[in-house]
Amino acid sequence: MITKCERNESVEPLVPPVNFADVEDGVYRSGFPQPSNFAFLQTLHLRSIIYLCPEPYPKENLEFLEAHNIRLFQFAIAGTKVVVCLLT
Repeated sequence: MITKCERNESVEPLVPPVNFADVEDGVYRSGFPQPSNFAFLQTLHLRSIIYLCPEPYPKENLEFLEAHNIRLFQFAIAGTKVVVCLLT
């Protein structure tokens, strides 16, 4: 079987969101994810994202969550720009 790399096709890079880090096994934290981070987020097999900002979650991000069966929980905390991603 020939892989994409062997066929010289471009492979989407895995780019974590800014300030991404493990908090505990299966629990991560990061800055706000951008579309360029979606391929990386898929590798985590997330089930939930906790969003700690009062602004509405962008449509493109909501579509990504829906496509991958990831639940969004929003807690509007003024002055913070942190997203906590949960595997459980």
